[in-house]
Amino acid sequence: MLQAASELRSSPASAQTESMTEDNDLRSKREYHLVPHHKSGWLMSKQAYDKMAKKLKKQHGFKTSQLKFSATTMGMAVDSSLMKTRGPPCVAQFGRNPFEMVVSGYLYHMAESEPWLHRSFRQVAKHGPYNECKPSLIDGQTAIWCKEHKRKIFRNTHWMHKAFRGINQVAMHSVSTNGSTFLPHVDAKETFPQYLKRVSLDAGLIAEYIWASNASLAPMRFTHDFAESHACSKNMCFHEFYENCKDAWQRLMHAWQVEEPQYTLMLSAALKSCPRGNHWARKHSSKEQMKRKLLNHAPAHDMVKRLRELDRLHLNGAIAELEEHIGCPVSGKYKEPA
Repeated sequence: MLQAASELRSSPASAQTESMTEDNDLRSKREYHLVPHHKSGWLMSKQAYDKMAKKLKKQHGFKTSQLKFSATTMGMAVDSSLMKTRGPPCVAQFGRNPFEMVVSGYLYHMAESEPWLHRSFRQVAKHGPYNECKPSLIDGQTAIWCKEHKRKIFRNTHWMHKAFRGINQVAMHSVSTNGSTFLPHVDAKETFPQYLKRVSLDAGLIAEYIWASNASLAPMRFTHDFAESHACSKNMCFHEFYENCKDAWQRLMHAWQVEEPQYTLMLSAALKSCPRGNHWARKHSSKEQMKRKLLNHAPAHDMVKRLRELDRLHLNGAIAELEEHIGCPVSGKYKEPA
């Protein structure tokens, strides 16, 4: 009887059952993180998160707390402090060609598309003490510990910290020995958008790169490498959702190893966020923001071409190196016509 029991425990069917149980336990603990960056699909991924969370709310076997929108945690990370999760992480990073990101950001910021862009360089400089604050993750929330103020600042303040730091860096580069050769001095009374409209295209693109290098490009590189080194994680390029949105979401769901019935629920919900033909995506776009402010600009592909030259001449090829590292090609209107 003992021998028979031993054989039963070691039988293939028994081992398969144990394996399935372990897989189910693992899936029940997994966290699924949507990680966008500024100008790399933030709105689309937020819409997808909201719609998937709503669909899953009444679904048994999947905790809505497993699904995360990590724009202000992992999306801001440049070290491991913001990558700690309670369960095994399945990360979906929404990357984008860095030349596209800089040009898109240049237009978007020039059009004063968000409230934080209404502050002058002088007003932003008053937040100088926050520049040295250290970000951390506490109970799943982004927190910044500021020694000068002896307190923690939570949630969206981390994004403001990054945005204001970028604006301060533009101001500092405009008066530095190297930066001042191609960046006119900022006026303390003007805003970042006013500065972009005042200076030449070359200076504006370089100023935008300086802003983006800390706020979005560095986090994109870090999260890209994190996703590459973690099973069930996937690096996606934003342009894929314009070219074949359904296929892009399907590949992501397969990488996440999502099974039925959650697969169909999550996929159908995510497809409602597809940017092509999406009213909110169009309204949020750099092109539409510039149009609303009656601002003209050179063709996007010409600006990308010029930025490549500036990158070669003044930035030691930093953007081109990141482009190769991320692996997302120039696409759409940013791509030079054949």
